[in-house]
Amino acid sequence: MDALRIENLTTAFNTEKGIIKAIDGISLNLRKGTILGIAGESGAGKSVLANTIMGLVKPSEGKVLLDGIDILSLSEDEMRAIRGKRIAMIGQDPSSALNPFLRISTEFFDVMTIHEKMKKTEALEKARKLLHSAGLPEPERILRMYPHQLSGGMKQRVMIAIALSMGADILIADEPTASLDATTERQILNLLVSLKEKRSILLITHSLDVLESIADETAVIYSGTIVEKGTTEQILKTPKHPYTKGLIDAIPRPGSLPIPIAGSCKREDSGCAFSGRCPLRMEICSQHKPKNRKLRDGREIACHLFQEERDG
Repeated sequence: MDALRIENLTTAFNTEKGIIKAIDGISLNLRKGTILGIAGESGAGKSVLANTIMGLVKPSEGKVLLDGIDILSLSEDEMRAIRGKRIAMIGQDPSSALNPFLRISTEFFDVMTIHEKMKKTEALEKARKLLHSAGLPEPERILRMYPHQLSGGMKQRVMIAIALSMGADILIADEPTASLDATTERQILNLLVSLKEKRSILLITHSLDVLESIADETAVIYSGTIVEKGTTEQILKTPKHPYTKGLIDAIPRPGSLPIPIAGSCKREDSGCAFSGRCPLRMEICSQHKPKNRKLRDGREIACHLFQEERDG
């Protein structure tokens, strides 16, 4: 069963160079109790996708369905009631998300006393439990502290606890380990895995190693378009799309040098978005945008190399 369904979502911006589609016709299903990874380079549209789902950026077209209701068609007041209570987001920089002048306890109070109408004593007790469940020892001491007194990993745990304080069952994690060391990253990823028993998680990252360790399914995004999606094992062990293969080849591995993808991420005026960098491009690639197609192994791919393969 789907916790969240995204249909043909497109978000465009007016720029000096004209209208740019930051995300272009994305469709995804986040199944209940799973982690869906979104992978791609910087500038691919990952964060715009997250902010569009949250209703923080207005889409040009498409739907985000929660319990069959398109939440993007709701009023701002109605959407504000969904944020936090049903869908919460964790960003990649907890230092900028936490007010440096407020104690951690006040951060919780601002959420729970305003949105949940809790008394401060109730909010304090719930905050203690949330911090404990997020793996923070001595939660009473943490609540008395200011953000600058916490390490990066501790601040990220605090942000996760705050995101869960209103009972959201869908969590969007946008590069939640980007600024953390390897040991702390593993601890945060283990925490996310422990949360999926009761929640569904959309995990956005540029690191395929992160997805390999915790994501059930993975969608690869390039220039605002999903080029390949399937189980994480399919995507990482037997990649089909040239861009997916390029991402994997660019990962540093012991005993071998990484092979970077030539060029940089940009949006082509026509045809396949990746055609300008693709080592397997054909004439059709620069002329026609490939359709999204389901392959025999169940994955979906948008590439002219596979347009003739039959479903099932």
